[in-house]
Amino acid sequence: MSLQDTPQDRDKFATLIGRSPPSVHRLLIHNGTPGRPVMRWIEAIKRMDLSQKKSLRLMTDVVSSVGERQHVDKVLIQG
Repeated sequence: MSLQDTPQDRDKFATLIGRSPPSVHRLLIHNGTPGRPVMRWIEAIKRMDLSQKKSLRLMTDVVSSVGERQHVDKVLIQG
């Protein structure tokens, strides 16, 4: 079985790493070069050696927490 991401997956990933969907498209589809903050964020998550589901949950929790501190309602919906 091959894993395929959807546009919705890329949009959610964009929100989780603080980038726009077009930026994520360039990163994932066209082998773009992520900035240092994105690399550090992803490397930190990978070092935790969590399952994909737990990594996604952790990233979602962190983004929600940061959004709350910045007074952004529904950050996972608004981006």
